[in-house]
Amino acid sequence: MLAILSTLFCCVPTGIVAIYFAAKVDSLALAGNRHLAREYSDKAKVWSIVSISLGLCFMAFYFAMAVIGTVFH
Repeated sequence: MLAILSTLFCCVPTGIVAIYFAAKVDSLALAGNRHLAREYSDKAKVWSIVSISLGLCFMAFYFAMAVIGTVFH
């Protein structure tokens, strides 16, 4: 769920990577490969956090540029 939200609202390229890893978790767990499922789950979480962080950085940059543009216009 976090991977999908981070893709929709933050940064699409890194969010897609998070969705990829998250999509593999259930099938790996059902196949009995719990160690690899846990690894993919952790990777999905990391990529989701990266996506959210990049999204926040882009938003802060955009806001700063908007403020600078109105101040110096």
